[in-house]
Amino acid sequence: MNDAFLDLVNAKRDDQDLGECTRLVRFSDAKKKERQGGFKRKRKPGGGRKRKFNWKDEYLIWSCYVHCGWTERQVARLFGTTEPAVSDIVRTWSVYLDKVLALVFPNPTKPEVLRSHPLHLIRVFGHARIMMNLDASDVKGQTSRFSESQTACYSTYHSQTGAKLLAGCTPIGGLPAPWVPAAFPSGVSDEVMTEKTGIVKDNLRHGDAVNVDRGFCFENYAIKYGVLVIRPQKKMRGQDQFSAPDAHMHHKVGTSRIVVEQANSTAKQKSGYLQRTTPALQFDILGIIARVSYLMTNFSAPLTTGVTTGSSGRRACRAGVQWLGQAEPETICGVQRASLTCTCSSRQCSLTCRQRWCPSLCCLRLPSKKARVRRKC
Repeated sequence: MNDAFLDLVNAKRDDQDLGECTRLVRFSDAKKKERQGGFKRKRKPGGGRKRKFNWKDEYLIWSCYVHCGWTERQVARLFGTTEPAVSDIVRTWSVYLDKVLALVFPNPTKPEVLRSHPLHLIRVFGHARIMMNLDASDVKGQTSRFSESQTACYSTYHSQTGAKLLAGCTPIGGLPAPWVPAAFPSGVSDEVMTEKTGIVKDNLRHGDAVNVDRGFCFENYAIKYGVLVIRPQKKMRGQDQFSAPDAHMHHKVGTSRIVVEQANSTAKQKSGYLQRTTPALQFDILGIIARVSYLMTNFSAPLTTGVTTGSSGRRACRAGVQWLGQAEPETICGVQRASLTCTCSSRQCSLTCRQRWCPSLCCLRLPSKKARVRRKC
């Protein structure tokens, strides 16, 4: 698995090419060139000091720092180098892996999500319109000495300073790169992060549904783009208990959002960097390292409700199920089942959808018009 991943990362143009990883420019050199306006000093062919590590050793240094959660001092003593060199390698490989994994895990199409839709969601909600499970998590960071920075990065909910990560996953736990935006200060609310990142507007289509927690109160924003927000209700002031329908909805959303909760837990368990306190000087690359950690969980087993075999039994990984269409138990293909994704309520329109269904089109009914409108997904 590790050798296959290294071959994937080190893309080659032809058989004689050594790979893209052999041509990586260090982060410090790229920033220096940017400050100098693109000026590059002339150097003789083969001149200059050679690097101490090859690209595989540099990837191992990055893995020890990010996955194991070691400090720069520990990694530097282990590999016999300096702390600035470790910091430079970590920044270089974080940016490179972010770009590579963004190409490997693009935004999935609607048929790609529907061909492996969990049966549990269909049993609970009665439809297969849920395309995204959205959630936010916090990462603890060092306390800043600047009052404005401390105010923005302090979370009154968690009573700590840090950054907030927004992540969306498919119903089986797949994490596309556009669904993991950049990190925000912890003081920013969930609704503001959703609007600023455009994660719902840019990645979901008219008629889709997003499954969120009760803190994401952005129904008025999502309805502009025809996206349905499914979330549990909050208790009103002076309300002792929920009504029967609200309690039932709270239970349904809670059982269906286990997937995104497990996705956040898996990303943090496999990344020791996200478990410790983030240095204040690394807030600029915190979002990049977090996105790489989240995207690398696509090589794990899918998070399908009702399957308890884990990664055993020769199950395909999340990327294989989501983007390659490999089989996964407890899922159903809803591409050619219009009754599961149709947003129309009339009986005649439902019959039309069952008779004339195309996977690239969805039958929609706008509130302001009585006629049916067909739009591309």
